[in-house]
Amino acid sequence: MSHLSPFLNSGNLTTKLSNLSPEGIADKEEFERRELASAVAQRLKEFETLLSLLDNIQTEQDAKDVVEEFKHFLKQDRPSSKVQLGAGLKKVFEEVEGLMDHEANHIIDVLKDSNDRSKDVEELKQQSSEVIKRVLEVKGALEKYLSQI
Repeated sequence: MSHLSPFLNSGNLTTKLSNLSPEGIADKEEFERRELASAVAQRLKEFETLLSLLDNIQTEQDAKDVVEEFKHFLKQDRPSSKVQLGAGLKKVFEEVEGLMDHEANHIIDVLKDSNDRSKDVEELKQQSSEVIKRVLEVKGALEKYLSQI
């Protein structure tokens, strides 16, 4: 299993979030920006919690339970699908959501299709701490943006 989490290359995304400007926006758009940023930050928090579940996998059933949790996460509506914002701004939020979806699908695939589950789970566990660190960086950039609008 050789996989590089997209969160490990999320520096550009963190920069994009940090550069979002609250200036010159109408009240309705400001409300939608705030709602979307808050919802995506909450989703990142949920994703961080899911990633931490990887450390608890010890049995086949644990792995199946984690797969179900990630599947449930993926079935939830993306917050960006519920708002109407300018394409550029919305794209940044969709990019964050896409990273989570990509990583969640990868974890599901590894846990479901593994030929050497013990080894693959260990690799996922090793990678998860760095992925969580990057998730927190992205979440921090979102929270900073929220404090400015």
